[in-house]
Amino acid sequence: PAYAGTSDASGAFRFEAVIPDDYTIEVQHRGYTSAKVAAIGTRQASARLHFVAGQAIAAATVWLEPEAVVTGHVTDSDGEPAPDAKVVAVAEQWERGLRVYRQAGYAETDDRGVYRMTVPAGRYYFKARVSRSGFAEAPGKPEMRTAAVYYPSGLTIEAGATTEVPPGAQVSGIDIQLANVPNYHVRGAIKAYTGPQVAILYLWNRNGDRTPTANLGAYLQKDHAFHFPGVPPGSYWLEIPPIRYTPTGRIPVEVTDR
Repeated sequence: PAYAGTSDASGAFRFEAVIPDDYTIEVQHRGYTSAKVAAIGTRQASARLHFVAGQAIAAATVWLEPEAVVTGHVTDSDGEPAPDAKVVAVAEQWERGLRVYRQAGYAETDDRGVYRMTVPAGRYYFKARVSRSGFAEAPGKPEMRTAAVYYPSGLTIEAGATTEVPPGAQVSGIDIQLANVPNYHVRGAIKAYTGPQVAILYLWNRNGDRTPTANLGAYLQKDHAFHFPGVPPGSYWLEIPPIRYTPTGRIPVEVTDR
């Protein structure tokens, strides 16, 4: 940052000899959501502040909202506590006209399957998952894995429900039961390619879910083959990410019953 400081016991702060220019501001305090807008005098709060030579400002105000707390239980498909499960708060955003889902909070369950998460005020989907573990029900049957579940019981984010979380609220009872679902394998290769080495490919949910628990990665073998195990049914983009000096591209992949 160009200038940094700490407020006093009354919340007052002061910066001296600020070079005239355009600035952004960020204020952080434990237990509160970071604030990135300020109001100067009677003007509307703004994320961009413009200072001119000789200017003296004594009435800049920044408002902080207290973080909210969300708690709940995660159980396995048999209703038993799921320790070390990952729970994320997912926020819906719009970027260049496209719907994108991104992580806004994260927590892990204890040995009783209980989690506690702090998040900024907002409207969220809550998703729980465990580290991948699979089994086959019988010879010739699909492989089963424990799938991520969106509160209260959705296997996709579209089937989940949003929860409104007010500033400083204590929201409890966001309980999620995991489910076992059939999983499949996606295999293939990059054909007739002799350029810079591509290291990794991704399967992304085609609904715009960009949370860390929503994508699958696979490294390319020496023959440019790839293999994604444990893929639940759904609509995906198979994507080579745009990394410097390597090609990029993507194709749609549908995983249904095979």
